Amino acid sequence: MSKRQNEWAKRARLALIRELGGQCVYCGTREESELQIDHRKPIDWPHEHYSSSWRISLYRREAKAGLIQVACSWCNKSKGQRKAPQGRLLFA
Repeated sequence: MSKRQNEWAKRARLALIRELGGQCVYCGTREESELQIDHRKPIDWPHEHYSSSWRISLYRREAKAGLIQVACSWCNKSKGQRKAPQGRLLFA
């Protein structure tokens, strides 16, 4: 990927995160370097194999459908480990 494409992808990703609220839905952190796009339900497509522009386009469609949210890296990694009955995370 060229430097120009890489910069575009970073800006587009941050813009989408800001559109989705700009903070982790679990712990509320706003540290942009820690925020990730999180699928509410596990996905079955290997998104890391596609170009950044294709992924951003797909994330935008998924955002309109309410299928993604913003989570910090820690919460995103730990969300599948322990769940409350309503599907919310339990933090110790």
